[in-house]
Amino acid sequence: MPFIILMTTSLIAGAVIEVPALAYPARIAVVAAALWLFWPVLRGIKITPDPLAIATGLAIGVVWIVVLRNTPADDILTHRLGALSAAAFTLWVTARLIGTSLIIPVVEELFFRGYILARLNTRNSLATRLVALVVSSGLFAALHGDWILAGLAGLCFGLLYLRRKNVSDAIIAHACANALIGAYALATGQWQII
Repeated sequence: MPFIILMTTSLIAGAVIEVPALAYPARIAVVAAALWLFWPVLRGIKITPDPLAIATGLAIGVVWIVVLRNTPADDILTHRLGALSAAAFTLWVTARLIGTSLIIPVVEELFFRGYILARLNTRNSLATRLVALVVSSGLFAALHGDWILAGLAGLCFGLLYLRRKNVSDAIIAHACANALIGAYALATGQWQII
């Protein structure tokens, strides 16, 4: 359900706002509320730090930054962000970093690895695992602008999930990747890289 809410807020923002990225604080607040609503179900997920998940996430973040750091700026977004008051800009940046680093990894990994990959990997055979991994990664890639990078990241997140059948490994890796990318965007002002 949090994933459906995430997608719905994206569609609404795209339909009613000229620069949908400006609606990010409102969108992430709605998604955070959905996570809170489903907290009784979600609190059973034990998020345990895993060195391989952390290293994988940081590696994905570095590759993402290296490949996309020369992406042309979104001039309209840059102009609109520059026109915000200091308080509104701070709110937008804070929401963007929290959403990107914490909320989005939870929502996307619960859906793509915890639901799609897990449901397709019912027979626990190599062939079933490969199909589940490719389908979940392909769907994940389709959701992102740079589908090749996102597809490769999805494969890595999926392999981490399959290693221990623990969605927290995928969540941690995704959060580390996004946090690094978010830190780079904050340092450089290249918000289009997220």
